[in-house]
Amino acid sequence: TTCALSKLLYHGTKSTNIPLIAETGFDRSFAGEENGTRFGKGVYFARRAKLAYKYSQKAEQDGRVRKIILCEVLLGLSVQGEKSMKAPSSQRCSEGSRDDCCYSTVDNVCNPKIYVSCFRDNQAYPWYVISIANGEET
Repeated sequence: TTCALSKLLYHGTKSTNIPLIAETGFDRSFAGEENGTRFGKGVYFARRAKLAYKYSQKAEQDGRVRKIILCEVLLGLSVQGEKSMKAPSSQRCSEGSRDDCCYSTVDNVCNPKIYVSCFRDNQAYPWYVISIANGEET
């Protein structure tokens, strides 16, 4: 079984955080400072841009523009996330899989919308910053 499953996922954050993420990558030490750790203490990514948009915050100088990041994320096998998890448990991976294949947790194993990753350094690569203009807050 191969473990190197990666996906293009979205990440929402403050616009002021984006230059540092683009320069140095994601930093798991900030996990939970802004939005909690419901599915583990890692960096959160969304399957849909709309969900990442909810976690983005516009910068003062951008006016009505919010930004999200499209990232390639190395997921490996995903397990059900829990608030206390600092990394996916290899004991919860599928039988017969290699222990080091579990790189991520999810909100729902059968139909994930949220992926928690970056339990290991360099697990996600920010490809593009997407600017979204909106006239009204929703």
